[in-house]
Amino acid sequence: MAGNNLISIIIPVYNVAPFLARCLDSVVNQTYSKLEIILVNDGSTDSCPRICDEYAAKDNRIKVIHKENGGLSDARNAGINAATGELISFVDSDDVLSQQFFQKLLEALVTYNADIAECEFKKFIHETELISCSDELKNSFQILEGEIIMEALFKGPFHVMVWNKLYKTALLRGRLFPLNRINEDVFWTYRIFGEASKTVKIDEELYFYRQREHSIMASTYSLKRLDSLHAYEEKIEYLEEKFPNLVKDVRKTYCFLLMENYIQLQLHPNVDPEGFHQKTILSKIKKYNNRDEIKNWHWKDVVWFYLFLWSPTRYRSLRKYMERKSARLQNVTA
Repeated sequence: MAGNNLISIIIPVYNVAPFLARCLDSVVNQTYSKLEIILVNDGSTDSCPRICDEYAAKDNRIKVIHKENGGLSDARNAGINAATGELISFVDSDDVLSQQFFQKLLEALVTYNADIAECEFKKFIHETELISCSDELKNSFQILEGEIIMEALFKGPFHVMVWNKLYKTALLRGRLFPLNRINEDVFWTYRIFGEASKTVKIDEELYFYRQREHSIMASTYSLKRLDSLHAYEEKIEYLEEKFPNLVKDVRKTYCFLLMENYIQLQLHPNVDPEGFHQKTILSKIKKYNNRDEIKNWHWKDVVWFYLFLWSPTRYRSLRKYMERKSARLQNVTA
């Protein structure tokens, strides 16, 4: 039943030559073989264009799009527009897949007639950390429908990243990624989940996410990080219209994200030398200082909130102390 579905795999490629072959090997050697593999070379200046073309010459399932650099979202959009499969999946070009990644996601999606199937993932730095997965399909699934889908995206077990999933293509048509943003997953994923009637989660690590020291999110703090705030503002507006019962929890998360970015701007004064963004963020935080907004918060969150209002510096110091204490306790119990 699942064998007749063509899966379009969209792989944006940009200057990842040391890792690209490992990624592509894990894709072309999948146990499920009816694949359309779309490599979007986003203006790479290393040997990635040559590697892409070499793999395409060896495997007729591979299509290569060479384009000028437009960023991750633009590359993914180019892949979506070129996809012809009934299903779509995204893979980052430095990551690695379990050999059964597509087989297991597809079987779960078809079995439960879901719109989205997701698996767990494992972060790794060195190849030696990768685990081998069983050939047997584990019978550990979570099937969600209706508004519970969105709640599961915000609170778990689902994750906001786009790449550990399989989507029905119809769900993605006309819903492209926003350009010139970081945290593009935060802008996009909830809108896709909001259109899904049913989702299924496999509690098995089938996707391996490579952590690189010089990745975008590991780089020095910059104003681009404020994109996450804009994403949450859009998300709150979307939820107020379509899922009003879920908006309060997201507003609380947004408040603490505001606080974190305020702290980061304090720690990096060169990023906001005039203090304009700090003032703007602080004014948004202060709007939460009313009973209706925080009456359903956990008491610990309320304490943290008022500590921040009293002294962001003391808030930062205590947060850091608590993080160190937690890390020490984990090391003791490990």
